[in-house]
Amino acid sequence: MQRSTILVHSAITGECLAVLDGRAVTAIRTAAASAEQRRVVDE
Repeated sequence: MQRSTILVHSAITGECLAVLDGRAVTAIRTAAASAEQRRVVDE
């Protein structure tokens, strides 16, 4: 099992704005990519 953490920083100050669970972000990205692929195939 891969574990990851995503850090979100301000482009202006460099301040850390958020710490995200990489598994959750990957799950959302995978679902979005699958939905887009399905939309393209159905056209």
